Amino acid sequence: MKIYLAPILGMTNYRYRNLFTKYFGGIDKYFAPFVTSVNAEIINPTLLKDLMPERNSVEYLVPQILSNNGDDFKRMAKAIIDLGYKEVNWNIGCPFSIVTRKNKGAGILAHPDKIRQFLDIVMNNPVCPVSIKMRLGMNDIADFRTVIPIINEYPVSELIIHGRTGKQAYKGVIHKNEMAEAFSLSTIPTVYNGDIFEYSDYELLTKHFPDTHTFMLGRGALSNPFLPSRMKGIHIDSSKKQTILKQFHDELYTAYENSLYGGKHLMDKMKSIWIYLAVHLKEGDELLKNIKRAKTVDTYNIVLSEYFGKERGWNEENGVYYFIGTR
Repeated sequence: MKIYLAPILGMTNYRYRNLFTKYFGGIDKYFAPFVTSVNAEIINPTLLKDLMPERNSVEYLVPQILSNNGDDFKRMAKAIIDLGYKEVNWNIGCPFSIVTRKNKGAGILAHPDKIRQFLDIVMNNPVCPVSIKMRLGMNDIADFRTVIPIINEYPVSELIIHGRTGKQAYKGVIHKNEMAEAFSLSTIPTVYNGDIFEYSDYELLTKHFPDTHTFMLGRGALSNPFLPSRMKGIHIDSSKKQTILKQFHDELYTAYENSLYGGKHLMDKMKSIWIYLAVHLKEGDELLKNIKRAKTVDTYNIVLSEYFGKERGWNEENGVYYFIGTR
């Protein structure tokens, strides 16, 4: 069984990835947040700053490209491969309207002719292996029934499927029956993505999709960073978890403190991280309220010092690792 970390724009940058693998582990492939292809013969290196090899220490990183133009995609892929990467991923799953209204991300799923035109160009003498991350559809959940047979015609290395439509974004239910149908339609190795927040979610999915052995975690891993290791059967001593989490936080805080300009930017970044991390913590709701109220770096540090200064312990219930007090 393999586990991937999903690309989450603004969150899973190289600083976060490096420290996640250092303190939590359990991830076989990290997917970098997308870079957008450009109509240029020479790619500006600043577009690839998150991908620079000297900044990345994870064992296997897959850069992701957002594009609806095959020629632009190939030029961007070539620039990425020149940095030493082995493969790239095509994003046709991003649900945000600023992307989809340009027929990019999930927006292109409603236009199978554009997908075929794109793949005709990209897969004609490809510069590297290409995987795809998609949704079941844009507005129509049935889009996958047309799109996947088209993708099957090309030597795509892997197909990652999120079980919602672009219109749903991250709300509403995962469509498990349609996911099963999508997996059966694909002749390409498939990966399950969507709503794995606790170990019990993973257990249910293995029963629903017994032939699926690769899972991509996104928000679930950010809110429960010990989950990937738990899924892999890696035991982390419960008594050490609070210390590990604090060390992860402190090093990430320092990394952003040294790279972001001004206390407000630092606070905004750390607050966005705690929206996830506080979910499974004892007294996490109160902690998040106090963090959001913090107007200065000094106040923030006092809040965290007080929180981590209390030993809360960790426990396990029903075979699922939980932080004490999780909902």
